[in-house]
Amino acid sequence: IAVSNELEENINHVVAREVSEGNVVEARTVDEAVAILSLSEAKVDRHPERRLKAAYTAYEEQELPKLREEHSNLRLSQVKQILKKNWQKSPDNPMNQIHTAFNPKS
Repeated sequence: IAVSNELEENINHVVAREVSEGNVVEARTVDEAVAILSLSEAKVDRHPERRLKAAYTAYEEQELPKLREEHSNLRLSQVKQILKKNWQKSPDNPMNQIHTAFNPKS
């Protein structure tokens, strides 16, 4: 039986050194692991159409009084047409935000 007097280096010290040097990325929770493994930095919305009606209703409640005041001589239907046109360009519109297909092709 051959006995070696050499000690193996502690793996925890090896990993800690690699992390401190930046060669290895460490994740301690599932959320951290998903964030590290994700391909994109920004959070991507896969179903903006699901929030479209609620977002438009909130936008309408906020903007309709302002438009009615600015265009007091127009009928409500005309003001709503202007509102709809503004909604198409609004950053509050979920369809104008970053989104991707549900099953993106690789």
